[in-house]
Amino acid sequence: MGNEQGQIGKYKARLVAKGYTQEEGVDYNETLSPVSTKDSFRVIMALVAHFDLHLHQMDVKTTFVNGDLIEEIYMKQPGGFASKGEENLVCRLQKSIYGLKQASRQWYLKFDEVVKSQGFIDNPLDELNNPPKTEIPIKPKPSTLDCRQEEGAAMAWKSMKQQYVSTSTMQAEFLAVYKATSIAMWLKTFMSMLRVVYSIQRPIQLWNDNTAAIFIHVVIKVLDVIYPVYFDSPL
Repeated sequence: MGNEQGQIGKYKARLVAKGYTQEEGVDYNETLSPVSTKDSFRVIMALVAHFDLHLHQMDVKTTFVNGDLIEEIYMKQPGGFASKGEENLVCRLQKSIYGLKQASRQWYLKFDEVVKSQGFIDNPLDELNNPPKTEIPIKPKPSTLDCRQEEGAAMAWKSMKQQYVSTSTMQAEFLAVYKATSIAMWLKTFMSMLRVVYSIQRPIQLWNDNTAAIFIHVVIKVLDVIYPVYFDSPL
């Protein structure tokens, strides 16, 4: 490590695994490690500013070595570590370590276990923000731009290519409203679960500038089967 003059102050070494040698299904299975969204962070910042709250930040040192391993993994001994006569022995990992493909996921599972033991719970509407893909990708597709505000500030915005091929501007606008509805439901529930605002009594207003899309949801009931969230959810 260097000092402010750029000179080496002390030497540090880190034992890491050669994750590139791991085989899926043998040395690891799942590697998915969810992270928080920027929308969640903005909501918390807005509530802190609005209610003049104190915000505390924490950091976990050597994060990945706190994860528990499910698989049985062995490593070569690092150079200079082996005792005389034990050069051919290997190390069996008792904990996760940097370099493993599943290191990030094992830390997430440990963190999830700890925070839930303190009374935290999952947001039941997380699935709405990232539904499974069932469509066949076909191009070209229209783009969606939506933005949600809270306390006079933008909390969430997104511009993306839609998952479905629309046959008209009206249909593209309708699908955009459907997606915005799902995220609005998630934001509303997320804010309530923070226990700063226990409930949002006022309906959330959704704005759309396409007259046909506004009119169509009343007269075409078949869309109620395809996109029930938009019709049945009291925002």
